[in-house]
Amino acid sequence: MYFPSFPGVSGLLHVLAAHPKVVAALGIAATVALLLNPFPQQTGLGLSLHASSVERALTLAGRVDEDVVDRAQAMSDPTVMTHEQIVDAVGLALQKCGKGCSDLTPTTVLNDPELLQQALFVQALDQLAETRTKTRLRSIVAAE
Repeated sequence: MYFPSFPGVSGLLHVLAAHPKVVAALGIAATVALLLNPFPQQTGLGLSLHASSVERALTLAGRVDEDVVDRAQAMSDPTVMTHEQIVDAVGLALQKCGKGCSDLTPTTVLNDPELLQQALFVQALDQLAETRTKTRLRSIVAAE
């Protein structure tokens, strides 16, 4: 999907990076599915406003806190990652983003420092969301 307000790059990646608590709570795939349903306004501003309202609701419900965002920020530091880890993280982020990031290629992201940082941050948030989900499922199974 192409957003005219972000020419040449996917506005969805910018929206995901700007609303980390949503990604940390739901993961990339669920967040993209939530934002790209056929009913809300399909512009960068419309997606951003929708993401903001979801983020507010998740914060009020205590679903995710600043520690998660801080951990993702530390995990997404490209200076402590190997080139292979960076390439893998970018590929996973774009794959999970799906059609929402179809105008981006791994090469495009790797050659743009801002997009690279956003993709690494979003991928780190997704990893933390998956870990939280697995932990919750284990605690549910253990309780039974």
